[in-house]
Amino acid sequence: MAELVIIETVLGVAFNKLVEAVDHVEHGLCMSDSALVDLKRTVDRLKPKIDEIVLLNQRLENSSDEEIRELVLKAEQIVRKCSEVAWWNYWRKYAYSKKLRRLDLSLRRLIEIDLQLDQRITMMQVSAQVEDLRRSVLMETRERKSGRKIFIRSRTRILRVVSSVKRSVLTTPSWIFLCFISLFKIQNWGYQKLTRYAPTTLKFHSYDQGLLQSWTVRKPHRRISHK
Repeated sequence: MAELVIIETVLGVAFNKLVEAVDHVEHGLCMSDSALVDLKRTVDRLKPKIDEIVLLNQRLENSSDEEIRELVLKAEQIVRKCSEVAWWNYWRKYAYSKKLRRLDLSLRRLIEIDLQLDQRITMMQVSAQVEDLRRSVLMETRERKSGRKIFIRSRTRILRVVSSVKRSVLTTPSWIFLCFISLFKIQNWGYQKLTRYAPTTLKFHSYDQGLLQSWTVRKPHRRISHK
């Protein structure tokens, strides 16, 4: 992480030095060169993108801007050397003008191609992360729905059984229930009568047996007359 911070700091400092060098040369001897004017416009256009790259790379912990840093440092050196060219040295001014134009083309390529590709890659990474998040949420939602479906199915089965019992009770004729109720009452009444009068019945039965025995013992024998 410390190395990443150093790289980002170097990139920001290098680009700021490039901007300062271009401003210095613009107000110096080479200010009439069209190549330097084009380079100044390109640098001004590139500055917010470089600042954004520095911030995004710090957040994403990405250190893939080494090529940008080297290009910025090279541009800063060329611009500094251009400021040292004397106004009468047209040959060196022409040579540095060609270098400035090549530098401007490189920076434009960085803006139009490399930065767009980096943004495209970043968008693809974000899209991939969003897709993974969507799939995980969809899977979790399906699991919840499946669990809820099982609960609903079991509850539906219970309700079907209860409704079938209720339907059978409601569709059964009333005289059948009356017969069942009467039969239950009769059985209950007979059981109560049996338990209530059983000792008395046994008592009378034993009393009758005793009378029968006593009558049999006391009964006189008939005498048979013999003629």
